[in-house]
Amino acid sequence: MKKIAFCLFLLLNTTMMLAQDLNEYLLDRLTASWQCRQLDYEDMTNVVLNNKDNLDSYLRGLAFVEIMRSEGNDSMTIKMIDKLFELYNDSRIAGMRDYLLDTKKRLLLLDNRYDEIREMANYVGKRWSSDADMQQWVICHKRLADAAKDTKPVILKWVKNESRLAANKNLTYQNDSIPFMTFNARFNGVETDKLFMDTGLMTSMNIMRSFADKIGVRLLPDSLQMRSANRYGKVFNMQLGILDSLQLGDVIIYNLPVYISDEEDQYGNIGVIGAPDLARFGYVELTADSLILKKQFGYEEKEPNFTMNPGIKGTKCICLPCIYQGRTSKFILDTGSNSFLIPEGDNTAEIVAQVGEQNLEIAAGMYSHPLVQEHDAIGFWGIPILWALDRICLDFKHTHVDFIRRKGVSNTLRLASKNN
Repeated sequence: MKKIAFCLFLLLNTTMMLAQDLNEYLLDRLTASWQCRQLDYEDMTNVVLNNKDNLDSYLRGLAFVEIMRSEGNDSMTIKMIDKLFELYNDSRIAGMRDYLLDTKKRLLLLDNRYDEIREMANYVGKRWSSDADMQQWVICHKRLADAAKDTKPVILKWVKNESRLAANKNLTYQNDSIPFMTFNARFNGVETDKLFMDTGLMTSMNIMRSFADKIGVRLLPDSLQMRSANRYGKVFNMQLGILDSLQLGDVIIYNLPVYISDEEDQYGNIGVIGAPDLARFGYVELTADSLILKKQFGYEEKEPNFTMNPGIKGTKCICLPCIYQGRTSKFILDTGSNSFLIPEGDNTAEIVAQVGEQNLEIAAGMYSHPLVQEHDAIGFWGIPILWALDRICLDFKHTHVDFIRRKGVSNTLRLASKNN
């Protein structure tokens, strides 16, 4: 009897502590997600689904926002954000208000849903009527919605079901080799061979101001101040606009939202396409020298194994699984870099990784960087990853990736950037 009573006592105390422990766990995992650190979204999903009675409902709601973002499920992300604003008062939601509003706005802009941006502005204006900063937010977003009210939805037209774009070879700028993948494209019918593909860009396409003026991008009001990722301390302006058409191979995108950049050009590029716009195609394959777009037919169930949640850093990213120094990890695929960024403090001289079934010894071109300060931060890995594989196949609809190994290569490759 004493043993049974003791076991019951332990069980009751464990149950009492479980709620606190679970909520602390969930808050820690949410913080990791917002900071773009290592996170097992499947494990977080299991926790929020199986412990409803032991979890704070507000934290559960925030978790669902992050989980839906990780799967690229924009419609459910927006619905969850709306639900949080509906259910919780200002004192509870205050710390996350700006993040949730910004996330919803980013997703609405991706699909030219300007009527809903106006509705959002009306809601914000009424709810925070005495907040001067929020009233200025309302004015700017109503002005944006008015200017874009006749904008049609984003439409993809597939002239052929598959299109292979070869990366341009031996491009130089000011006598230097361009360390990026560039492709031929047509912007409003104007052909160029200097469209950069930078999967590390987590927002809609960027177009340089001079080229935007040349091709007639429809500009929308107001601009944002951004800090340069290329020049420390430099600030420049970005302005939203609508590109009538972008043609990549045999696929045409109409009414594409883009950002017009005033940043000083370093490499002779006219524009950069990043992860959110690549995701529009549904399925792409990346090789060391090509971009392959394939139209999907029917429905094939696939197990999600990569994520698209960039935290507070942007709209969508391509965050792929790997084994890093013997532990399960992830990295953001960044074709705008020819090196690797890893958590600050890691030993850059002895990095061993596995991507798919390919073992890698990364001998050079790996840099600890303050950008990824936490030890469990997600690193940014550049185009040398593409040299190590035959191809990376990305199914954005199912957030599923397949790594295809190159035939005839050793089980372990020694990898470095081309500059080393």
